[in-house]
Amino acid sequence: MSTTHGRITLGHDGRTRRLRKFVHGRVGLWLVGFALVAGLAGCGLFDREKRPGACPRFLILGGAEEVTKFRPGTGRDVTDVAFRVSVADFNGTCGYDKNTVKVTLNVVFEVERGPASTSRDAAFQYFVAIPEFHPDPAGKRVLPVSVRFQGAAPQLVFVDAVNMTIPIKDKQLGADYEVYLGFQLTPDEIEWNRTHRR
Repeated sequence: MSTTHGRITLGHDGRTRRLRKFVHGRVGLWLVGFALVAGLAGCGLFDREKRPGACPRFLILGGAEEVTKFRPGTGRDVTDVAFRVSVADFNGTCGYDKNTVKVTLNVVFEVERGPASTSRDAAFQYFVAIPEFHPDPAGKRVLPVSVRFQGAAPQLVFVDAVNMTIPIKDKQLGADYEVYLGFQLTPDEIEWNRTHRR
């Protein structure tokens, strides 16, 4: 996606990675307020110190850290699960260019087949949003993802690279911004997450 001066731009470039063993640790999650979950890592991308060159703070929206998809029909038992996707990890880098901060965020998804899986394909959506720009629609992007399991493999790991160009306002730094990510959920999926937290 091309950059427009003075506006946030978001784009992604997904790539599938098959691992013999899933080695990424699940992101540590804890509650902030009523529905916000912050995932912090030890790299500069998540450094909250307000200094020139510091990166935005990234958070996972509580209740939107995973999505469960069911086979067609009304069944919502665990035996009806086609696949489940969770945010397993995320990391990235950032740099400054005049009045913008450019961020590359790598989001790692773990996709697991369910008992009702009848296809090697799985599709889901997730979002990246910056509340600072609300209600400007440019402040949020819903990103579609399609993956394919290899043979009878029960799970796969998918890494999506999100490229962001964020304009910096007067007297603000990149560290002043918060960027939220999570799955784009239907009301039924939100309710399922609420009642089936693992």
